[in-house]
Amino acid sequence: MKEIIFFGGGKLTFKIMLNVLKKTEFTPILFAARRHLNEKIFNNETLKKHLLKKKIKFFQTEKIKISHLKNNLNIDKIFFAVSIGSPWIFKKDIINFFKKKIYNIHGSELPKDKGGGGFSWQILQEKKRGFVKIHFLTEGIDEGNIILSSNFKIKNLNPFLINEVYIKKALYLFEKLVNRIKSGKKIKGIPQNKKNSSYWPRLNSEIHGWINWDWKGNEINTFIKSFGEPYVGAHTLCKDQKIYIKDSKFFRKYNFHPFQYGLIFKIDKLGLWVCVKNGCLLIKKILFEKKIKT
Repeated sequence: MKEIIFFGGGKLTFKIMLNVLKKTEFTPILFAARRHLNEKIFNNETLKKHLLKKKIKFFQTEKIKISHLKNNLNIDKIFFAVSIGSPWIFKKDIINFFKKKIYNIHGSELPKDKGGGGFSWQILQEKKRGFVKIHFLTEGIDEGNIILSSNFKIKNLNPFLINEVYIKKALYLFEKLVNRIKSGKKIKGIPQNKKNSSYWPRLNSEIHGWINWDWKGNEINTFIKSFGEPYVGAHTLCKDQKIYIKDSKFFRKYNFHPFQYGLIFKIDKLGLWVCVKNGCLLIKKILFEKKIKT
C-alpha cells in the first residue's frame, strides 16, 4: 500500500490524515515535533492521543534528517509528501529524496504573506479574505510554484472561526491534489512574483501577546482578537499576576486622560470596563490564576 508522508501538526493535518484513511487507498505517516504532538487539537485531547486512537503511525523528531527518513521510510511505497505548519526548512537532499513530490499547504496569501503566525497577522491587519495555497515545497520559505489556490471571505476576526473555514477549503484542495497526482499528468504550478513578497515570523502568544495600554482602544481590541481561541490569549498584569484576556469589545463613548489608560473603572455583569485611548474596552472573559472568569 502506498503512503502519504506528512510533516507538521495541528487540527488540519489530523483531519486530512483521517480523510486519507477513509477516502483513499493510501496510508498516512506523520513526522512531528513534540510541541505539535502535545498540542490539544479538539475535545481537549492532544494530537498524539488522537493519532494513537486511530492507529496512525507517527515519529516524534525535533529535526528532519535524511538519515531518519531513509531508516524509517520505504521510498518505493511513498506516493508523495506534504508539509502543513511544520517548523522545518527542508534542504535539497530531503526534497530530492521524495523525487520533488513534496508540497506545502499555506494558510494565507502568497507571495504577500509568507512565513508563520497563523491567522494572527491577518487579524491584526483586518484582512477581509482568507486564503489556502498548495505549492511545491522548495528550500526557500513558501517560495515554490503554486499548484492549487482558494480564498474565502473573513466574516469574523476570530482565529478559531477562520481556521474552521480554512480547514474545509484545505480539505477540498488536498483531495484535488491527490486526484491530480493520481491522474499521472505533469504538475507545473504557477511561479510566484517575488516583487510582491513579504515575510511574517511565527508568533508565540506567551512571548508576543503582551498588551500595550498606550495603543488606541480599537488597536488593543484587534490585538486581543488576534490571540483569541484557540490561542492562549493576549495578556497583561494585574497586581503582579498575569491575566489572559479571551474576549473583548471596544466602545467609543468615553474620553479618558492617558494617565487612566489600562485602569478598570467599572465591573458589572457584562464584565470589566477598562480605560483606553479614544474610548473604553469591555473585557468579557479572562483566564486568571488558571480559572476562567467572565
